[in-house]
Order: sequence, then C-alpha cells, then structure tokens
Amino acid sequence: TPSSDKGRLFEGNSDAHGIKDNHIDPPIIARYIRVYPTDSYNRPTLRMELLGCEVKGCSLPLGMENGEIKNPSLARLNQEGRVNAWQSNNNQQWLQIDLLKAKKITAITTQGCKSMSTEQFVIIFSPLIHYFVYFQVFVGNKNSSRQVKHFLNPPIFSRFIRIIPKTWNRSICLRVELFGCDPS
Repeated sequence: TPSSDKGRLFEGNSDAHGIKDNHIDPPIIARYIRVYPTDSYNRPTLRMELLGCEVKGCSLPLGMENGEIKNPSLARLNQEGRVNAWQSNNNQQWLQIDLLKAKKITAITTQGCKSMSTEQFVIIFSPLIHYFVYFQVFVGNKNSSRQVKHFLNPPIFSRFIRIIPKTWNRSICLRVELFGCDPS
C-alpha cells in the first residue's frame, strides 16, 4: 500500500551538467511522486523529468524476453549464457521477427551483448512478408549492458519486423524486445 511503502533509493548525477537516467522497474501507477534528497554536494538541487505512459495503453512486451516468440536467433533481453543474442556473420544479414499475427508495435528496446553492440539500425516491416516498407533509422547501443528504448511514432501495424544493422561496435550483436498490443 502507498502508506507503508518505504520508497526507493536512486543514484543522482555526479556533476551539475550531466543527465542521470533512473528506471522504475517494475513500473508504478501514481498521481504524485515525492523526492527526498539523501546526499548532496554543496546544496541539494534537482531538475527532473518523469516519463511514463497511459495506464490502458498499448505498450506490453510482445514476447521476445519471455520466450513467447520462438527463437528469432535467441535475441532476448537480459539473457545470460554463451548464446544470448543474435549475432550476424556479416554486414549483409538482418534479424527478422515473426509476431505470428499483425500487431500494433509502439516501441522497441535494444541491448548489446558481451562487449559488442549495434550502434545504428534500420527497421523495415511487412504485414505479409512479400513486400517490406522502410520505417526509420534508429540510434542503438553504445555499450553492451544498457538498454535503449525507442517509441515508434506513428506505431507500426505489422506481423513481420526486420532489424537491419548499419553501424556497430566490434561485431553485430543484438538483443531486442518489441512493445505493443493487438490492433483491435
């Protein structure tokens, strides 16, 4: 309950000009957020922006991380082990995800693996696999551990998504989750 919640401790930035991202996971539903500085240099000061979404929105994971989408080269977020991501053998390959039926896709999260990452990629999509439509170029990951999330505006309505790497660090390596809902 809100009255018994002791809150969460987040790390702030270490200088006056940097930006520190903190993610609330699992997400919360709130009308008010109260911030209590616990440590500061000189005086406590804060500029803050909260990012969220509508409660009844279309932003559910579409099944990569939990395994609902079967084996798109095991490109799942937060997986450990030897084979924990999609890796390309050359720069002419792409990762294709079949959602099994058309979905409304509203966001994509990417992550690198080990010491490799895909720094820039293109998304193309197709409702029927015969004809793919170019969507957009995205900035991916600069390191292998941090997740980067992009909201698709406008959303994509499609069954098939292809992610085409354009630039990368060391080697093409990618873990991914798509977010959205049924189009109804």
